[in-house]
Amino acid sequence: LTPGGSSTTVTMTVTCVNDPPVADNDTFDFVGNTELVIDLAALATPHVLETTGTTFGVLDGDSDPVEGDNIAVSAITVGACTDLSAPLDCNDPAVGRVQMQANGRFLFTPAAGDTGATETFSYTVTDDGVPAPASTTATVTLTRFERVWYVDGDAPGGGTGLASAPFNTFDSLDGVGGAGDVDLVGDTIFVHAGAAIATSATVPLEGSQRVLGQGAGLSFPVNLNGNGSPTVLVAAEGPITTRPTVSRATGDLFTMVNDVAAEIRALTLSAPGGNVVELSSTGALTGSSTLAISDNVVSGAGAEGLNLNLGVGTTGTLGLTIANNSWNTAGTHTGTAINVVRTAGTLNANISSNANVLSAGTAINVSGALTLTGFANNTVHQNTGGIGININGATFDVTPGGTFQTVSGGTTVVGAPGNGVGTSGVVLTSVAGDLSFTDLDVFADGGAGLRASGTAAYTGSAGFQVAVGAGVSIIAATGGPAVDLATVTANLPFQTITSTNSTTTGVALANVADGGGTNSAFSAGSGSSITTAAGASGPAFSVSGGNAAITYPGTITNNSTSARAVSIASWAGDDAGDDLLLSGAIDENGAGILVNGNGGSRSITFSGGMDIDTTTGEGFAATSNTNTGGLHITGTNTIDSVSAAALRVTSTTIGSSNLTFRSISSGNNTAAADPANGIVLSNTGSSGGLVVTGNGGACTEGSSTCTGGWIQNMTGGDDSSATPAGTGIVLNNTANVSLTRMRINDTSNYGIRGTSVSGFTFTNGVVDGANGTNVSTPFNEGSLLFFGVTGTSSGMTGTGSITNSTIMGGRQRNIAIDNSVGTLNLTVSGNTIKRTSDAAGDDGFFLEADTTANVTLALTNNTFARHGGDHVNVTMLNNAVVDLTITGNTLHGNYTGTPEGNHPIGLTQGIFVFGATFNGTCTYEISNNGSVGVPFRGNRQGGAINVNKGSGTGTFSGTIENNVIGDPAVTGSGSTEAFGIIVGSRGSGAHTTLINNNLIRQYFDRGIVLEAGEGSAALNATVTNNSISNFADAVNSLHGIHSDNGILAGDTNPVCLQISGNSVATAGNEPAGGADIRLRRGSSTTVNLPGVAGATNANATTLLQANNPTATTITVTGNGFSSGAACPLP
Repeated sequence: LTPGGSSTTVTMTVTCVNDPPVADNDTFDFVGNTELVIDLAALATPHVLETTGTTFGVLDGDSDPVEGDNIAVSAITVGACTDLSAPLDCNDPAVGRVQMQANGRFLFTPAAGDTGATETFSYTVTDDGVPAPASTTATVTLTRFERVWYVDGDAPGGGTGLASAPFNTFDSLDGVGGAGDVDLVGDTIFVHAGAAIATSATVPLEGSQRVLGQGAGLSFPVNLNGNGSPTVLVAAEGPITTRPTVSRATGDLFTMVNDVAAEIRALTLSAPGGNVVELSSTGALTGSSTLAISDNVVSGAGAEGLNLNLGVGTTGTLGLTIANNSWNTAGTHTGTAINVVRTAGTLNANISSNANVLSAGTAINVSGALTLTGFANNTVHQNTGGIGININGATFDVTPGGTFQTVSGGTTVVGAPGNGVGTSGVVLTSVAGDLSFTDLDVFADGGAGLRASGTAAYTGSAGFQVAVGAGVSIIAATGGPAVDLATVTANLPFQTITSTNSTTTGVALANVADGGGTNSAFSAGSGSSITTAAGASGPAFSVSGGNAAITYPGTITNNSTSARAVSIASWAGDDAGDDLLLSGAIDENGAGILVNGNGGSRSITFSGGMDIDTTTGEGFAATSNTNTGGLHITGTNTIDSVSAAALRVTSTTIGSSNLTFRSISSGNNTAAADPANGIVLSNTGSSGGLVVTGNGGACTEGSSTCTGGWIQNMTGGDDSSATPAGTGIVLNNTANVSLTRMRINDTSNYGIRGTSVSGFTFTNGVVDGANGTNVSTPFNEGSLLFFGVTGTSSGMTGTGSITNSTIMGGRQRNIAIDNSVGTLNLTVSGNTIKRTSDAAGDDGFFLEADTTANVTLALTNNTFARHGGDHVNVTMLNNAVVDLTITGNTLHGNYTGTPEGNHPIGLTQGIFVFGATFNGTCTYEISNNGSVGVPFRGNRQGGAINVNKGSGTGTFSGTIENNVIGDPAVTGSGSTEAFGIIVGSRGSGAHTTLINNNLIRQYFDRGIVLEAGEGSAALNATVTNNSISNFADAVNSLHGIHSDNGILAGDTNPVCLQISGNSVATAGNEPAGGADIRLRRGSSTTVNLPGVAGATNANATTLLQANNPTATTITVTGNGFSSGAACPLP
């Protein structure tokens, strides 16, 4: 058309077209054998539930964008199945079943056992547009995660294992090695709460499988359909109470070989004819690298309950968890309840929180070189017939390798109070690592409570360390030790431990030592106790090696004659507080207590009281100990040993608390073997000593009731060593010995033999019977002998006393002391000293001080009788310094009516003080010996009192006063062959004496004799107020007082004499040539008579007569007397 042109009409017909809707392809996730529910109501069975944004299932995201018509699902195709009419329901055996609503909501039921990673189906969407509905097709892709086989004992038969159609047995799942069954590696078997399921065959589990009871829930750590992880199909109970029952009547229930399942949980399991769970690998481990068996109830097992064994040929690593399982105590549990064994491969195990673990045999057994990464809060039921927990060769370490990390034992309980497991409680053998219990309570009725041993000293990366919480743990064992540890580092402060009727030990601590920065310590509360059975091997309480601090306040009772109550050997406590203290009562009825070879710097103490009774074993022996803290024994302690020493302490420091005993007895008067010694102390240091207290009462000659103990019938050949056999008490290089109310009798060598003893006390005791057989040197056997090595050592130093005792029966002497060095301050008081042997007896009391010895001796208020030699003999040599007090004594020699009878030798029986080759100093007081009623009687030779400074340059100075010698009614009772009192000064040096107020009668030779000669020694003698009468022999008796100056020609002794106030009227035997007073001056001596008028004999006679007016005869010879100052007094 052009402008201005014509127009026309065109008719057009438009036919409407209905555009098809737009449909998106969809994807959903599902779990094998488990319904997938899309925008429908939840099912009663496990399923995956998904809600889309529009709640219209596959139509979510589909639309009719052109016309906006309504759309609906009009058809589905599932595999070979197509359904074009509602309700849409299509099932393909390879894919599964889809039940689709027109609104897009659907239910997918997977094909049972579908192995595909994905499944698909298609759906058709149709609109309601005009002129005709239009359609389009989309695809739904279903991705499978996991696969679950469902088992329900209440389900009807014919189930396929789906959630909606569970099996009611395990028959489809029990193919041997996975053959012929439907389940595959990695599947989960979920068991619903329902009727108990009895399998018809063993169920072999495949790799990485899980077997879960309903109470454990059903979930997977996957994010299905964007709903987050985990995906929970069945919620877990907390706590788990639902545990479906699965049992196998004959054979094993669940088994694995090399293909390892992942989990067995929340089931009640029973296999009365086999193992409940069995893993026995012999090759490379496959499947899961971890296996957890947890939250199950084991209701019975004919063999092992849980038996996990990595056998020969195994390779690979398995992480094993056995936790929160419990055992039905009404069931029968024949084999080991938990048995974990590693022979090959690598095994890391956590065995924790298992309750009432029960077995007729061992409850928990772990064996082999595996690592226990957890071992907390297990309890073992008291009806277990064997060991509660037995672990051999394992290492406790949270993370294997490197420095040990502490594995918690939590609260572990084995057995129950009064009803323990059948044998041992907890046994850890050759283990390593670090194990610490918050609380460990063990009750064992047929073995050890806790026994643990390591393989090496603990360093933090080797060896074994074990600990328990302070004051809460209880160990009770019957028939075995409460605690038995070897080569461990331990911190074990128990509340109480008890070991009853143990056939071995009660506590054994061997090489329990510090390590890895930890100080080892063992302790228990005061309610603890240990008793051994008759025939037990012992010791009841044993420490061997190590350096742990050990405190045990409980009782120890040993009833085994062949075992020891306590043995402590090679222990060496070193840190502050690392002492060893046994503070409970100890009742020993066996081989005695031994403390041997210990070292370190800390102390060993027994403070709870010991009652030790042995037959052939030594009661208490402490030998070769170098621990500087020493040995301490306090409390009330007694020892009674029949055929062995009661107490032996050698090369051991006695601590400052002493060794205190109420009584110590050794020996017998029966046909039993006689011991060699009763007590031996040798090289015990100077910090403390032996103290025997007695318990009151009388201790008298022949008594069997001395409360300090009885040492009798010691045997042994002649022995001059410092520790001789045949000796009641041996004291060598020891100190601070105190013996009270003890009796010692009938010893083949010595009653008491001492060498280098510093401090000795013998009180209210008795030494009697026959002591010794050989008087020859060097034996000199007798009752009490303290001899050092002449010139180098002493028998006794320090402060000593022998008081209120009876000392008798010495073969040679009753008390003999020989000192060369050191200082002795000795009191001998209130004793009865008598009866040396009739055959060879010598002195009652003998002291030899030589070299540089310094002795202060007080002999007071004693009774001496029946000695073959002197009653008292004090001999001094060299440079000794001696201070003597001999006073208040009663002395009986041989005379008619003497209370102990006459001694067949009876040579002297006087007081003899003598310095020979003596260059030292002697001071003395000899006074008040004898009384008018009971005079000093029965001297034979040497004089009743003889004080003689012999050769040498020494000085004597002393007094002889108030002594009563002789009975005027008994002939010769003053002295049968010698003098009343004789004083001598020989050699060089000086002797100054005061002889005053003595009463002297019935002397054989002379009453008082003063001798100066054999050298140049000065004699200063003051003789006053003495009463001398009744000479004994009409022929042989001579003078009352005789001063003889110049024994040898050429003697140059300077003498000063002052003789006055003496009563001597009938002192001299004039008919036989005697005189009341006789004075002789040798030609070269100087005799000073203070107050004499001239030098002649007559002048001297006049002076003596004037000063002693009762004298009827005075004989003076020698002339040349001089006058001077008064004589020096002592």
